[in-house]
Amino acid sequence: MFEDGYEAYRNNQIARETEDPQEAKTIRFQAEAYRTQKRQRADEKKAQRRLIFLEEEIPRLEEQINGIDDEMNGEAASDYKKLEELMAQKKEIENILLSIYAEWETHQA
Repeated sequence: MFEDGYEAYRNNQIARETEDPQEAKTIRFQAEAYRTQKRQRADEKKAQRRLIFLEEEIPRLEEQINGIDDEMNGEAASDYKKLEELMAQKKEIENILLSIYAEWETHQA
């Protein structure tokens, strides 16, 4: 760690690069490999969090669909306007659910 700040650190880096170009290449390669691994780990964590969200969202949406079905079979069965509204809601939720299923399958592969 350099107590004199970034400028002292950078001057040291430049001095090292001029002393041994091969070592400088190795250092740059290691730094790039580290950044690549760090990005990969971040992407993996992001994918894991998304998968957890999808797995929590699927049952919630399925429950909403079941609730709409119950309502359609109950008091809304005789009210065609209410039935139309419920059918539209159900269709919208089913479309969302299908897209979530598709995304979930890609995360499983």
